[in-house]
Amino acid sequence: MAMMPVHAQTMADVLRTMPDSVLPLLTRNDRLDLVDEWQGGVKAEVKNRLGGMVRLTDLSDSKASMQLSAVSSVTFEIVEHPDWHKKAVRMVHTCTTDGLTNRYERWFTLDWCSE
Repeated sequence: MAMMPVHAQTMADVLRTMPDSVLPLLTRNDRLDLVDEWQGGVKAEVKNRLGGMVRLTDLSDSKASMQLSAVSSVTFEIVEHPDWHKKAVRMVHTCTTDGLTNRYERWFTLDWCSE
C-alpha cells in the first residue's frame, strides 16, 4: 500500500483560499497582501472595500486575527470541530461598542464549505 504525503494547511493557506463571501470587506488580493506583508516582516495593513483600513494583528500556523475597524475584529482558527470530529476553520467576529461586546461564531470545513 502506497502512502501519499499529507499537506497540512496553515492559516496562511486558509486566508489565501478563503472565498470573498466569508469576509466581503476584503478581496482575495487584499488577503494575499496581508499575508505577504506579515511574512515579509512589515506592517500588514490594507484598505478595505469601504475605504477603511484592515490590519492583520496575528498570524500563526493555526490562527489569524484582524482588526477590521476601531470596534470590530475577526479571528480565524484551525481547530477540531466538536461535532464533526475533524479539523475545521472557526471564525469569530467581535464588535465592541459602548462597553457591550457582540460575538458571532461560524464554522467552515477546510475546503471552505460552510457548516
